[in-house]
Amino acid sequence: GTLCLAPKNRPAVVSLLSTNAASQLIRDFIAKNPDLTYLQPLEMLAFMTAVGWIYYSGFFHPESYERSHMKLILKYVLLTQPLASKLQDAYRLGLNPNPCSIRHPGLSCAQFARSDFIQRIAVVAFNLYFPVHFTAWLLAQRHAKVRARPLTTRIARFLAKLTRSATYFWAFVYVGWTLSCHMGKLGDRSQGMRKLQFFLGGALPSLALFIESPSRRRPIGLILSSYALVSMGNVAFRRVSWLQPGVSSVRGLLEASCVGAAVAATISGSLESNNLLQRILLGDIEARALQTKLRQVKEAETTAEGAGSNVIAPKLRA
Repeated sequence: GTLCLAPKNRPAVVSLLSTNAASQLIRDFIAKNPDLTYLQPLEMLAFMTAVGWIYYSGFFHPESYERSHMKLILKYVLLTQPLASKLQDAYRLGLNPNPCSIRHPGLSCAQFARSDFIQRIAVVAFNLYFPVHFTAWLLAQRHAKVRARPLTTRIARFLAKLTRSATYFWAFVYVGWTLSCHMGKLGDRSQGMRKLQFFLGGALPSLALFIESPSRRRPIGLILSSYALVSMGNVAFRRVSWLQPGVSSVRGLLEASCVGAAVAATISGSLESNNLLQRILLGDIEARALQTKLRQVKEAETTAEGAGSNVIAPKLRA
């Protein structure tokens, strides 16, 4: 199925599916090995790296993105294409202009931070997240358990989720640009420092993700990480001709293999927890057999853990 897609459209699909599968495999591995819980912060570190890369590469490697991805990135950081193109062209020529001189000409960084930029971010945040949360809220009303709650409670939950998402977006964009402004002198030293300025301007504000609802953090992380991985891959292999989209069948086979492995890993994990998916893919008899087997394995693991604790306890008392 992947080979039926246009070569230029494959990387985004491959990256999103692969990122989701890899994230789920790591989560499952840590869940089965509680002694490795100290590795959990690495997921947030990977997200920060991805967002930092997006900010940096958006100015220095804009051609590494899908056109639709770049449009969304510019839209949600409140930067127009003409302004972005000025900076991209200058950096491509080896120049090192301070983005503040183009981002807010005639205003100091402090004046810009207190300008209508604050209200513009709030408007974009509301326009972005209101349709998302309102649609989810309407769909949730189909369930009897949800309708059993008072209407005021349901509306309050909707407003709380909308507020958290809008606040996350506002903090991320505002802190990102403000931080970039204050690091301008660092970037003025060299183009290498300018790259670091943009990277930190994206990586550090991404901690605002903790403002967002826990259920929405992972989807946001997966989408932005997949954007970054597409860009990283294009930058890393731009000099390898047979790995360019549509040039060789080798790349197509590699992409199809990645999608196959990602889908297999995702379905395998879903089969263990989704009874409906089990019945659809396996049929009722096989689904019941799988549920029984999974239950037996879980009971055996619980029994083994209990026996281990019973053996350790007398030794500790001794």
